[in-house]
Formats: sequence, C-alpha cells, structure tokens
Amino acid sequence: MNLKKILYITHQLTRTGAPNVLLDMILCSKSEGNAVAVISLSDGPAKTEWESAGIDVIIMPGLALMGEQMVPIMRGFDVIVVNTLVCCDVIPLCVESGVYTIWWIHEHENYFAYYKGRLPQWDQIKRNVRVYGVSPVTNRLITGMAGYNAAGLLPFCVPDRIDDFQAKKHVEVRDKVSFVCVGLFAYVKGQDILCKAISGLLSEIKERIEISFFGDLTEVDEAVYLPAMELTKKSDNVHVMPSVPHDKMLEIIADSDYIVIPSRKEPMPTVAVEAMMLNTPCILSDICGVTDFLENGINALFFSSGSVENLQSRIVEAVDIAGTEKYERLAQNARLVYESEFGRESFAKRLIEILSAS
Repeated sequence: MNLKKILYITHQLTRTGAPNVLLDMILCSKSEGNAVAVISLSDGPAKTEWESAGIDVIIMPGLALMGEQMVPIMRGFDVIVVNTLVCCDVIPLCVESGVYTIWWIHEHENYFAYYKGRLPQWDQIKRNVRVYGVSPVTNRLITGMAGYNAAGLLPFCVPDRIDDFQAKKHVEVRDKVSFVCVGLFAYVKGQDILCKAISGLLSEIKERIEISFFGDLTEVDEAVYLPAMELTKKSDNVHVMPSVPHDKMLEIIADSDYIVIPSRKEPMPTVAVEAMMLNTPCILSDICGVTDFLENGINALFFSSGSVENLQSRIVEAVDIAGTEKYERLAQNARLVYESEFGRESFAKRLIEILSAS
C-alpha cells in the first residue's frame, strides 16, 4: 500500500466507544507508516489520553461552517475519515474537496431518525464518499434509513491488551460471582432492565453475586440511573461508580467474571469486544450487533432484548457455571472470536484494502 496522508474527524473526545475505536484506527494507520492529522468537533476528557498515545488533536467546533478555509486544507490529504453519523454536517465539505472519504458509522436507529433531515442525499455524496458500518445491523440502517449504498463492513479493532491485565479468573469459585455493566445511564443502554432482573432474583442468588455499574454520573437518564441507586441502598453487593480512565476500566473488566450489556439498541458495543479480548464472557441482549459474530451458549450468553425474566435466567446460569470448565470454554471461545474478527491483524488487513482504493 502506498503511504497516505489521512485526516481524521471525530465528533467528540469522550471515553466512549466510537472515539475509543477511532483512536485504535488512527494508531493502526500510523503504525503502517501513514501520516495522520485529527480534528475533533468538541473537547473531552479523553484528549489527554490521545495525546499520551502520540496523537495531537485540533479542536474545531465550527468546522462544518468553515468551508472556505477548510476545503483547501482538506485537499492536502489523500484520505479523509469521518467518524460517526453525528459528523454528517462535515460530509458536504468532504464532497466539495473531492478527496476520497470514508464515513465510518456506528450509531443505532434513534440517531438515524434524529439526523434524517440533515443527512445529505446519496446522489450528492456518492462520487467520493464511501460509507461503512461497524456491524451488519449498522449497514442495514445505512441502507434502510439513510438511503445510502454501504460500501462494506468495517468492524473496529481492539488492541490486544490481555498481557497488560492479569485476569484473576480460575477454576475455583470466588466468594462472589462478579458482574460489571459499563455505559452511559441512558434508556437505550437498558440498565433498568438489569436492575429489575437483579431485584427479582432469589435471595440465595443475590447473595452470591456482586455487580458494579460504571458510567458518566454528570449526565444521566434518571429512569435508568435511579433504579441502580435504589439497589445500592438495598444491597452491599451492588455499586454505582463514575466513569474511569480507559486502562482502569479494562483492568476492572479483566477482573470480572462477566460483563452484562442489557441494551435496548446497540449496533456494536465496543465494551463487549474488549471483554472478549480479556477472556471475560458477555451476557448481552440479542439486539446487539456483536451477536452477529457470536453463538449463544458457545462464546456468549444471549437474552431476549427487554426481557427481565430471560435476563434473570441468564444470570442464574452464569452463577451456576462460574468456576467450571464450561465457564472456561465460554471465555476461551469468546477470545477466539476476538482474535479472528476484531484483532489488530484482521483490522489492519481490512483497513489497508479500503485505503488502497483511494
């Protein structure tokens, strides 16, 4: 592949999935010898982490309105990568520049509905914009709700950090089976479903589990946040914690027996792939896009999206198999899916093919 000058554009620098996986893409591009520049439409707490990784970021909130100044700058690059549907207002500048543009979309259907009136028409962008979704779910939304022709599938990569986090999983059962739930306290994330499932468990199961919710506590949907807080008042085994730096979160996931992803809508949860990388099995709703790469009971445990009773059953099953050979197989099989679908090597191969088309 000829080396490229690549401009990356992101909507924000939060410690959430889409910015995290974009950073991984940037580092992958840079490791291949490409020159990279990054613009973010807003600042955020992850900026220092990006800079520590050697990535300088220019903050430009008004980028979409700076066509006269930006289009000539864009033309100095071989490729532009625009991350997320939220950056749709930047796409017309990319079209005007004529530069080969990869629009990498991660969002669920609510975002497509919200931005529908602002999305450029396919005939306006198809000359130099190639649209990629992170999962089959996303690609169906790209076609069905945005009216675009998806150029292909581009699942993100998660760097292999397993050697950095010595997970304490072993054959013997711990005093408590530990679960972690990570994500914004928002309706689509479904923490309230998990809370109802925990509340309805038999007391002997409740006594055997410990669960920690992690998320940004500065901006919450009270309908999902307050049920979690109520559980903390009833049990010392339930914890609600603020978001933490990414490495610390990976350490917590690695030391947990399971991660629970109870989302109502979730095209591709980054945290699920990170858990698979760390040999931590996922209990997740069947609406999650990552289930297209998994098999229920083999490398993950699925439950019907929104079903409290079904999630309860999966928690009981998870407790029953913790510390057994079945648990070890579940964790190992999840790791194999990570290696084949989401590792750096497979991602780099896909990315090189896409960049080579420019």
